[in-house]
Amino acid sequence: MYQLKLPRTTFGRAPNNDVMLSDLRVSRMHAAIVMQHPFALVEDVGSRNGVLLNGRAVMHAALSHGDILTMGDCIIHFMWEGHDAQHIEAEALSSIPGWRPASPDDPLETKK
Repeated sequence: MYQLKLPRTTFGRAPNNDVMLSDLRVSRMHAAIVMQHPFALVEDVGSRNGVLLNGRAVMHAALSHGDILTMGDCIIHFMWEGHDAQHIEAEALSSIPGWRPASPDDPLETKK
């Protein structure tokens, strides 16, 4: 479980991220969760394979308690308990059935 850093928590493979994800499908700088009271927002920061919010590709989106973010083979459960406590939990998935990387022409497209 990770406590979000305010106002921004970064995710990616690079060690300078707040949350480092060891997954080759995750870009070095992949995504960020930004707290803009009273909202929590997810941003794709130029990842190659995109960010899924509840199974749908997004560039920017508001988060709600219980939302599921997918980055590569990592799943992030967003939990928001009140206005002052924001937590996330990350766990590795074994695989995503039918998923393969996007073409270089469309980095947010996933193909089956």
